[in-house]
Amino acid sequence: MKDPRKNIAKGAFLLTLAGIIAKILSAVYRVPFQNIVGDEGFYVYQQVYPIYGIGMTFSLSGLPNFIGRQIAFQAKLSQRRIFVQRYSLMMLVFAGLCFILTYFGAGILAQAMGDSLLTPVIRSVSFMFLFMPVLMILRGSFQAYQVMLPVALSQIIEQVVRVGVILLAAFHFVNLSAGGRNYYQMGAQAMQGAWLAALAASLVLVWALAQSRSLRRFITWPKPQQQAEKMPYHLRWSYLIKEFLSEGLLLCCFASLLVFFQLVDSFTLYEALIGSGWSDLSAKLAKGVYDRGQPLVQLGMVLAVAFSSSYLPALTRSYIRRQESAFIQNSRLYLRLTTFVSLLVTAGLVSIMPQLNHLLFSDREGSLVLAQYVLMIIFASLVTGLANIYQAQGRSLYVAFSFILGITLKMVVNSLLVSWAGSQGAVWASLLALAAMLTLLYSLLKAKIRCKLGLADLLLRTLPLCLLMLSINYFALTSFEAVFGASRFLDSLAVFLGMGLGLLLTAVYMHQVAVLSEEELLSLPLGRALLKWIKVRKTQ
Repeated sequence: MKDPRKNIAKGAFLLTLAGIIAKILSAVYRVPFQNIVGDEGFYVYQQVYPIYGIGMTFSLSGLPNFIGRQIAFQAKLSQRRIFVQRYSLMMLVFAGLCFILTYFGAGILAQAMGDSLLTPVIRSVSFMFLFMPVLMILRGSFQAYQVMLPVALSQIIEQVVRVGVILLAAFHFVNLSAGGRNYYQMGAQAMQGAWLAALAASLVLVWALAQSRSLRRFITWPKPQQQAEKMPYHLRWSYLIKEFLSEGLLLCCFASLLVFFQLVDSFTLYEALIGSGWSDLSAKLAKGVYDRGQPLVQLGMVLAVAFSSSYLPALTRSYIRRQESAFIQNSRLYLRLTTFVSLLVTAGLVSIMPQLNHLLFSDREGSLVLAQYVLMIIFASLVTGLANIYQAQGRSLYVAFSFILGITLKMVVNSLLVSWAGSQGAVWASLLALAAMLTLLYSLLKAKIRCKLGLADLLLRTLPLCLLMLSINYFALTSFEAVFGASRFLDSLAVFLGMGLGLLLTAVYMHQVAVLSEEELLSLPLGRALLKWIKVRKTQ
């Protein structure tokens, strides 16, 4: 007989792996895309991308996870059917409102962004919302029954189709004659990938549903006698709507935190640059260069969070079972790993930023801005980690307060700082907002958890490593450039040299300084080999 716990663990691993692959695909394609269409074309695409990014977070994992948990809580099959019926209607209304806002309000949104030519690009992405109800309900239903393979496949296929359409649009653009090229037409074509990808993912899920007899009998309209039964409180419209707004929508918004920051940039950065006296073209190019930082932060956060995410199920489980000491221990391991990896990833990126910028985006333009931009990895990773601890405790209200604080602060100071410091002012606004969120969440953490984290000690042991990495890589890469020059090919070699030096320095430093415990080391990739090497060296 199969152990259900193994099925749950296998399903969770499959879904986590698919999510990581989808995030990597979502970040990596922007490099060739920017190389093909240039900074002005990248500006057009990135101005509208946050609308897609928020919708994708809602339908990819945020709301499906929430819906799946709610379905699993229903005790009877009849209650599950009623829940799916009512949530399907709610999601139809929600998605319909999103479509109406983005399609019929595209002109208003484009004007608010300061560029009315973005109207057709916004309209192109709006059709994605029409597929949201199918994606959210079916993904949530499969997750409720621990059938994760269709969900994982739909996530990966959605990103593959979208990336394929975007790159095809870019290649079509570059093959046109110079006089026939239109950045906004290219942007609209690239954004067609959003709804085509959603259609492909929907077909995968519908096909999987057709193959599953158990799910087909569950996803059916309730019978009249079932609807006539006395409705439990947790299935009443008022309760469902309240839960959706106070928990489901909140969790999705927090998961899209950096995308909301990007949305604020779309509405304020370009206009603030124009208001400061920048020409139209120079403002677009500056915004395009600024947006190079987004895939770097996205990939950095995948690395920073992925290694510690294995502790999330243990967090929830220990809290539900009222195992306070286990919950505190898991919180400690989770946050310490997140802090350590995010610091190292950020220091590594900053130390090779000019060369990495040239390698990925064909020039070194904006390297100083990008070096500051990737500092968000540290703050955003820690904010996400603390939010996960609060959510495991069922304290979502604190997460909501921090989200409102961060978005409000970003909106208030963004234009002011951009007018004063150009595009790096937008970076400072994001860092300030994230720092305020981090301060709030950390200060509200229960004292018995906060005093056991040992983050101050970890910082004292890790920051010298980061400073050494910055110094050694600066000296090594500056010397390399002085001897060999600075072509794109040579900068690619310099990037690999910097990465190698960073890894070697980390291994040597951790041999000399006890930064992490054995349990923490074993959670890292190659951690077992590193731990074995440290032990062997210390016995010699």
